[in-house]
Amino acid sequence: MPLTTKGKKLKSKFREQYGKKKGDSVFYAMENSGKLKKVVKARVGAAADQYGGSKSSSGGNGKNFVEGFKIQLDYLGSQVFKKSLIQTKAKNIDENELISVLSEFCENILNDK
Repeated sequence: MPLTTKGKKLKSKFREQYGKKKGDSVFYAMENSGKLKKVVKARVGAAADQYGGSKSSSGGNGKNFVEGFKIQLDYLGSQVFKKSLIQTKAKNIDENELISVLSEFCENILNDK
C-alpha cells in the first residue's frame, strides 16, 4: 500500500521510536483506527476499480486492515495464516477460494502437530 510523504515520515518516526516491527505495528494500528489521516495514497484507475472505489485502507476491501492486524498479531507472537478470506458489500467470497483456503489451513494445522 503506497504511503504519502506524510505517511512515510510518520512510519519512519515510529520505527525510530519503537523499532522496525513494532513501529510498523503501531503505525498501521493507528492508521486503521482512523487516528492517522492522509498517510495512505488513495487508489485510482484500475486499482480503484478492482477494489471497489478510491479509498484508503480505512475503507476498501479490508485487505489493508487484515495486513495491519497480521503485523500486530505477529508482533505478539501469534501464528497467522498467510491467506485470508474477505467478503465485502461489493464482493462475495468465491466458493472455490473458500474451499482452497480452508483446506490449506487445515493441512497446516495438522502438519504442525
